[in-house]
Amino acid sequence: GAGRGPARSDVERDLDFVGFVAFSCPVRRDTAEVIKELARGSHLIAMATGDAALTALYVAREVGITGSDASRALLLQAAPGPD
Repeated sequence: GAGRGPARSDVERDLDFVGFVAFSCPVRRDTAEVIKELARGSHLIAMATGDAALTALYVAREVGITGSDASRALLLQAAPGPD
């Protein structure tokens, strides 16, 4: 559309692959301990994130919200809205 910049097909051609770039956003060092203390205090733990489902599950495992058995994990993904 007008004002949206060049078409993707015009930009993504005649390119040379030179490698991957990976970004990491590690959780705070004390997060797992805070989660553990909250759970010990009878708090229910939930996580809401805009990350992809598998990324969210990885982070939940990393901080102790869920273990290797994710059978109790509820992963929801919003349906795209109308344009």
